[in-house]
Amino acid sequence: MKLSVFSAPRSFTSYDQIIDFCVKNNIPGLELFPMLELTDDNPETARRIAQKARAAGLEITCYSAGVDLAADDGVDRVAQLKRWADCAAAAGSPFLHHTLALSLTHNYGPVTFGQLREKVIPRAREVFDYAKDKGVLCLYEDQGMYFNGSARFGDFLDRLDRPAGVCLDLGNCLFVDESPETFAGSFLPLVKHVHLKDYLVRPAGMPHPGETCYTTAAGDYLLEVPMGHGSVHFEKVFAMLLRHGYDGWFSTEYTGPGDAAELELGVGNVRRYYENAKRLAAIGSTAGLLSAE
Repeated sequence: MKLSVFSAPRSFTSYDQIIDFCVKNNIPGLELFPMLELTDDNPETARRIAQKARAAGLEITCYSAGVDLAADDGVDRVAQLKRWADCAAAAGSPFLHHTLALSLTHNYGPVTFGQLREKVIPRAREVFDYAKDKGVLCLYEDQGMYFNGSARFGDFLDRLDRPAGVCLDLGNCLFVDESPETFAGSFLPLVKHVHLKDYLVRPAGMPHPGETCYTTAAGDYLLEVPMGHGSVHFEKVFAMLLRHGYDGWFSTEYTGPGDAAELELGVGNVRRYYENAKRLAAIGSTAGLLSAE
């Protein structure tokens, strides 16, 4: 399993600590994000961090960025993404993964998905073409309440009219009440990178779990938990990816309660699930685990 770290435990204050965590836990990859000392969107900073990572034996697997291309100041957002594309190129990352409409609620006002899509697509095309000229491929993930779920995400990719890749996020599709295996099965040929995270789904109608929870489109509650403690069936999706020949990186993403110990716990779980999935894929399980293909 080619494992990488994306988001860092909350107590970490530098990329040096993230690199040390990767080395300690035998994690060979690092995914960069504009946080800590990398928030200055300076390509030289990205290059220095990447050099430190490689000196420690790590590979730079992706450069991710959160941006709202549906916002009114779209020109500024495009310019920011171009600077991050420069950072990705300087770091030697093969990919720039960025969000589209960042909202986790329906807060864009009385607009349709189609109206948001028409704002986002020309902006995404401009960034895609710029990054391509830098030798960096743009990836898009299922994220938020709008560009999420098989139907809407597929519609976006069709209309984008660019050879984009998919960053498969195994937790985000739960926000629109779709299972990770259903979403993954719709885009297997396009998956270039995978984000690993987990949520516990608590049905609507139960008492509200508190301010740390999210709410899905159907009104259920999502609580971020260490990988393996929630509702994501990692073995199913891993087996699907393996059967399809996926040989890319799996990048951990955990920003929930706790610290490095919770991330280490999740890392141990996904490694175990991956080994189980290899056996399932090898024997061509007929128990319904691969039915989403």
